[in-house]
Amino acid sequence: TLPMRVRMAGDEPVDSLMGRIQTDGFGAIEHSGLATTHILESAGPEKGSGAGSRAASGGGKRRAQFDVLFILENYPLGPEFLTSKNLGIGSFASHERTNYPLTVVAIPGERLTVRFSSMTGVVEPAWVSAFMGLFRTALHQVSSGHRLVADVDGVDAAALADLLRSSQNAPTVEAEHEDQQRFFADFRGPVFVLDEQARPCPVGVPGHIHVAADSVSDLPVNGEWGQWMAEGETEPGFPSPHRYLYPTGDVGMWTSRDSIKLLD
Repeated sequence: TLPMRVRMAGDEPVDSLMGRIQTDGFGAIEHSGLATTHILESAGPEKGSGAGSRAASGGGKRRAQFDVLFILENYPLGPEFLTSKNLGIGSFASHERTNYPLTVVAIPGERLTVRFSSMTGVVEPAWVSAFMGLFRTALHQVSSGHRLVADVDGVDAAALADLLRSSQNAPTVEAEHEDQQRFFADFRGPVFVLDEQARPCPVGVPGHIHVAADSVSDLPVNGEWGQWMAEGETEPGFPSPHRYLYPTGDVGMWTSRDSIKLLD
């Protein structure tokens, strides 16, 4: 098992990033016998986790050392073995079982095979489906000549345009709390799910809920909530029938082309 921490820069060429990951991976093979628990112990707790910090943070939890666990498995058989009369590979199958919420296995060959598996009840199926779509689109972007890391966002332009049309058609919003239900029952205008860079999120990917209007006075809000939304007023960076976007303070995701589910 080779846990790797990969640093990426938007202006780095994709082939350079891939080459660096490959070089670092092969360079770390000699340490593959080291247990992950030993790596975490060697990395140590988060800085400033003394007695005072532990009291303030409720026990001094360790920070997450890895966002993604990358495992490289290599079977170094040369071409002479593959053509040998005494040795041949008829077929190959594997099954990976991990304790991670989502596992992605890529199997190279004449045709790249990518297998996704997730923990039931931990990861939303819609999110896994959305991630698969982003992954597939990112692979197509790389293979079609996108040279820089920043150019590979996994977002399909046609699907994005379709979502923008759905946003403008007053999609159905599924909410659990009464104040959310009242707001979206009274507001029948454009609703958007945006990421941290204010870009529309694909189906199944959580983001921040924004509504579109020409003025905060057009929204069914008042008091402190209305003032807070007015302070978050921004101009959309994409086609919209209204002048401004206003955050509602909710997190949600598209569950289909015409329905949004609030997650908090």
